[in-house]
Amino acid sequence: MKHWKLSGVKPKELADAPEFPVCGMQVWTYFVDLCRERVDAKSRITASAVRDWCWVTGIELELWERKAIRALDITWVNAR
Repeated sequence: MKHWKLSGVKPKELADAPEFPVCGMQVWTYFVDLCRERVDAKSRITASAVRDWCWVTGIELELWERKAIRALDITWVNAR
């Protein structure tokens, strides 16, 4: 991604990637916001962190959104 921004040349992998679903963009935005609360790059987003984030932001997550955030978090930690 950094290369793309610096060079202006979009990598083939991104050029061929499907568009991000609109409903997924909201969950991705929540996940990114929650990632900012990590203690370190390898730490998990805890259920209490999600609960606290919901309280602070006033956002009520549906069950599928919480499950999606958890799945993204597992993938994030495993990729690290």
